[in-house]
Amino acid sequence: GRDVASRVIHGARVSLSVGLLSVSVLVVIGVVVGALAAYYGGLADLLLMRMLEIVHSLPTLLVLVTILAVIMPTGARAVIAMMLVIGLVRWTDVARLMRAEVLRVKTMPYVEAARALGCSPARVIVRHILPNALAPVLVAATFSMASAILIEGALSFLGFGIPPDMASWGGMLND
Repeated sequence: GRDVASRVIHGARVSLSVGLLSVSVLVVIGVVVGALAAYYGGLADLLLMRMLEIVHSLPTLLVLVTILAVIMPTGARAVIAMMLVIGLVRWTDVARLMRAEVLRVKTMPYVEAARALGCSPARVIVRHILPNALAPVLVAATFSMASAILIEGALSFLGFGIPPDMASWGGMLND
């Protein structure tokens, strides 16, 4: 009794919104952690990178299923919860890329000139380092969006994602 074509189109809206918001969350977390670790170095770098390695070592799908099974969101909250959980688990790749780029960019002459002029560390990071270090992060973000859509489909197929009354690609595969 349901129109499959309209559910595929509506499911695309849900899947793309999950992808966009989860990528937004993981990019913000990854950029902040990677930039702070690389810019300040020393103990901050050591602690943030060990935290990154701990999160990265956890099996993604198992962590996602566990978290979603514990919070058991319903309705529209399930979509928001899935977006946030995917973003909170998948930020490690972006943080590594950002750290590597900030380590490269912070040795450039224009960054040294900004420091010599007396710019605060926050201004140096936001105004000089981040704009020049974001290119690889944007490429990784596009791949992460595809990955987030696949993860949403897998979780919905397993029954832990989008509720059955909402159209999603994984839920349609499950049906």
